[in-house]
Amino acid sequence: MKKKFEPWGRWNGTSKIFTLDDAKFYTYLTDEGEHIPTPIINDDNPFNDEIINSNNILEIGCGVGRNVQYLLDNTNSNYIGVDPNREMTKWFWDVVDKNSRVKLLNNLNLDTEIDVVLSILTFEHIGYRTPNNIMDIRDITFEIMKYTHTGTIWVLVEHEVEEPGWIDRWCGDFNINPDVRIKNWSRFPELNHRPNSNYDFIVWKQK
Repeated sequence: MKKKFEPWGRWNGTSKIFTLDDAKFYTYLTDEGEHIPTPIINDDNPFNDEIINSNNILEIGCGVGRNVQYLLDNTNSNYIGVDPNREMTKWFWDVVDKNSRVKLLNNLNLDTEIDVVLSILTFEHIGYRTPNNIMDIRDITFEIMKYTHTGTIWVLVEHEVEEPGWIDRWCGDFNINPDVRIKNWSRFPELNHRPNSNYDFIVWKQK
């Protein structure tokens, strides 16, 4: 049985019709209601230069594009946002200005080599607990790796509240030894709907 790349649970886009404010909330706001990007280029990341000079950045679970303008302003890269939840992505172009460097997809059928992969609070909501007919993070990672290469930089900001231990399991599945793993990462802004989560900042250069 071929598994589907689609949202599930409360993210399936059928139990609730998202307004723009809903979509922004679930793409993450700070306690003050600010819709600000995650600073993946920072002093904790040893691969800032590679990210800045990359050609193609893929963000899994891009939502309404919270990180797009930050990446356009701070890198020379094209941006490919992927999110199967159309209740989120229907608002993407209300938040993101049309730009030839930006592409939005609802699937993983890519047509270019990927230099940077981002998962910002996305893999944590998928984990290994999806229904049998839905892709889990192992399936999704295998699919992404069809387009990555030796030297691709993976950057994750994730927690394990919903599934303890999934990060170590994922690293084991793909023989990943992170170049950086910082628990309780202080550079990540506190979120209004999950203030007590402890976020890991993970950076890995693909071998």
